[in-house]
Amino acid sequence: TGMKCLPINQVAEANGSILHDWHAEIVAIRAFNHFLMQECLELATSPETTSTIIRRREAHELSAAEGLQPFAIHNDLQLHMYSSEAPCGDASMELLMEAQVDATPWPIDQLHLGRKKSPGLLRGRESFAELGIVRRKPGATLACVEHACERCFRPSGRMQPVANKQWKGGYAFHPFKVQATNHEFSFSRRSKPASSKELRTSNMAAVYNPHIKEALILGRLQGRQKLDPKGASATCSKRMWNMTLQVLAALGTPKLLQSISESSRVQEWKKSALFADRQRVKAEATAEALSGWIRNNGDDFEVEPG
Repeated sequence: TGMKCLPINQVAEANGSILHDWHAEIVAIRAFNHFLMQECLELATSPETTSTIIRRREAHELSAAEGLQPFAIHNDLQLHMYSSEAPCGDASMELLMEAQVDATPWPIDQLHLGRKKSPGLLRGRESFAELGIVRRKPGATLACVEHACERCFRPSGRMQPVANKQWKGGYAFHPFKVQATNHEFSFSRRSKPASSKELRTSNMAAVYNPHIKEALILGRLQGRQKLDPKGASATCSKRMWNMTLQVLAALGTPKLLQSISESSRVQEWKKSALFADRQRVKAEATAEALSGWIRNNGDDFEVEPG
């Protein structure tokens, strides 16, 4: 679980209104997705609206995607994500080894202890000498970080089995560049004079984009009770799906509207023919490049636009 991750036995209880993971890199991606969805909603509800980020697809692009992907990011736009620390999991193992008094790899018997039932699966930081393996959430030099991220996310590393692949529905693997920088975040561990013993991990997270500004604690809005519907972050699954329905309703595409009317539950939508191409890509990428990935179950809920 960890301090910023929802325990698996609470996923169903969350009802889509509590973030499963509120580590900084996940919150940043969710906030960006919310921003994109808000831009799409404004384009869908007002034909005169324009966006510096999102564009309406041309007719020939729509036919290739069967009308199910009506928007795209502008072709000349570059997206950058800055991280002041190496992401959790496999990407931070070299830094963990570097911090050890004795970085000698653990004996092989210990190394595979606990993996007999799930080969290829490691929890958190255990067996840190094993690299290139999917790790579940745990309860530096620039060159080192760059190398680790290359191994995890580039086509020459763990994602090699799906490199250069294309799938039906317009899906393809588009790797991003991993670049090191000397730019230091104003509030990073290294920018503060305090010793490492005085620094404590927080269970809070801050969310910001041009449309929202939130403070989260344990995956919900600060100051709200655990299951209070008003405590749902704008970036939680339920509210993001609600916004998706608003976009689909505004577009009025027959195939999309039919899918909306057939069910109000998220898992039924995901298993429908509407998402068949996407599900096929996810299944293939998981099997070939993310061996050891274990899916959390119970994340199902009803949504409605508004």
